Amino acid sequence: MATVNGTSATRLLSFSDALVLLGGDPPAVAALDRALGGALNAATGGIGDGVLRIADARGRIVGLGRDAVRNLGRRLGRSEGRSERTELLQAAHTVIVVVAWFQALGGSDLPFGVDDLELTRSEQLALAGAPDPRCGAAFAQSLAAVDAPQPAPHRPFEDVTAEMRRWHEGLSERFLGFVEGLQVWGDLTEFDRNSARRVLATELPRRAVQLYEGLYAQLAQQAPEFGSG
Repeated sequence: MATVNGTSATRLLSFSDALVLLGGDPPAVAALDRALGGALNAATGGIGDGVLRIADARGRIVGLGRDAVRNLGRRLGRSEGRSERTELLQAAHTVIVVVAWFQALGGSDLPFGVDDLELTRSEQLALAGAPDPRCGAAFAQSLAAVDAPQPAPHRPFEDVTAEMRRWHEGLSERFLGFVEGLQVWGDLTEFDRNSARRVLATELPRRAVQLYEGLYAQLAQQAPEFGSG
């Protein structure tokens, strides 16, 4: 599979940045930001206002992300110059990386419901002061500066997917830290906690990479830089 020319040296994007670059509706992106407690507007650090609502955020991320991927070809057709095209390609790749994980989350066999997962501002602040960096704020901030591996001309795609698996594992670990700070975790049996850890550590990242590869193939239909070879 071919690689995206030049994206490896470009700046990190937040998920919301990527959506806007690809023509995402600003009010819809703002609503996503609110569902993530303002994290997408805090790419330089800090904690957003409001409540971190995973179920709401997941639905918005998947929906907006799918729309953005479908619009890539049209945005590329209006791009002016190599620099803008490269930025659009990076944005599209950032989107599918995040969408793949959230799609996988929705299909995971976890012993709790995604609807039960939310973190209030006071809980965010409490977790932010904890010594363990795996907290709700850390999970949300992963979407404010997506540092996932990028395809590049000198890298086989198989190497990128191996690194993508590790990135999704890291996001799952931060998500586990978020869940462990909630009441829903305290209500689980030890058996269910171990089951959740196993799903998040292995099954979810593996499924996320499979979904990523499918989304990548969709991008290849719109941009030769993502083409197979």
